[in-house]
Amino acid sequence: MRRAALTLALFALPLLASPALGQGAQFGVKGIMLLPGEAYVEEFDNYVDIDLSLGAGVLVDTRLGERFLGGLYVDFMQARAQDESGLLMDAGVSLKAALGSDQGKIRWRPGIGIGFGHLAQVGSLDASNYLTLRAGVEVVLPGGWLIEGSIYGAPTGGNDDLTISYGPMPMLRFGRLF
Repeated sequence: MRRAALTLALFALPLLASPALGQGAQFGVKGIMLLPGEAYVEEFDNYVDIDLSLGAGVLVDTRLGERFLGGLYVDFMQARAQDESGLLMDAGVSLKAALGSDQGKIRWRPGIGIGFGHLAQVGSLDASNYLTLRAGVEVVLPGGWLIEGSIYGAPTGGNDDLTISYGPMPMLRFGRLF
């Protein structure tokens, strides 16, 4: 998983180095609701139900072109499964199209994201790391309020003892851009 973190850092460097980051950047905060789904533990050929999980996140987006945004995000969720819970931190990069007018009307921002997730120890499961993927659409309302619906999951991950994947699961996020 260290390779995944290094790859993610290499994707993020052009965004951080962008001269537009300080000038055209939009910062935001979001509340997160990850709807129920399941995880698969390869070594036991077993599915585990994941319960509704809540969290919060921050983001920064910058223009990469007239109708194209690049961004960074960090989300923190209290992941819940089998009457246990643990903190899941997911940091990554996103690419979004910018559709609609910037003049006080509704804007649509379909996009994708790739991230590195770290789940703290949960019960008998040691801490684990994941490659996370997401795809969805943000609806930016007048005043900078936003609603997002996306599909979220981790096609690969785990720790030294177990190989674990999870999702896809629906994710709803509500927030504000500044």
